[in-house]
Amino acid sequence: MDRRLTCEVSDQGRGFNTARYVPPTERPPLSDTGGMGLWVVGQMADYLLVDSGPAGTTIRIAARARGSLG
Repeated sequence: MDRRLTCEVSDQGRGFNTARYVPPTERPPLSDTGGMGLWVVGQMADYLLVDSGPAGTTIRIAARARGSLG
């Protein structure tokens, strides 16, 4: 059985330049305006989509279950 977790989060903010963060190839430096969130997600997920513009941002991630808890 291929178990997969998918999560999608959207907001209606002003958006941002995704080219600065995706694809997350290197760990970005910490800054006053942001951290390493998308980089961490990109390291853990099998799939990462970031769509951002003036009407808001949608981030979708998917990952396969790799084991069981407990």
